[in-house]
Amino acid sequence: MSELLAQVESKVATLEKGAAFSDSAAAVNKVKLELLLELRKIKTALASSSSSSPSPCNADEVEALKVEVLELKKNLSKRDYRIEILLKTLDSEQEVNI
Repeated sequence: MSELLAQVESKVATLEKGAAFSDSAAAVNKVKLELLLELRKIKTALASSSSSSPSPCNADEVEALKVEVLELKKNLSKRDYRIEILLKTLDSEQEVNI
């Protein structure tokens, strides 16, 4: 009789664990579904923003960057010219000292 009681208790414990697991699995599935829905919203927003024409704000930023690039190129060419002059001066000084 105690053997039969032990089997019944074992089966009850197994069923209780299964129920707890089912509840946990349901909670996990709910969170997964919420994350999936959020990711779909983000994907839709990214797709709509990339397919639409650039906004005026972005165009203004692009123009500002183009101006900045031109200024940087101008400064770089000035520095290259100065370096060239310094190298020529150093070469001529070395020739005089030899």
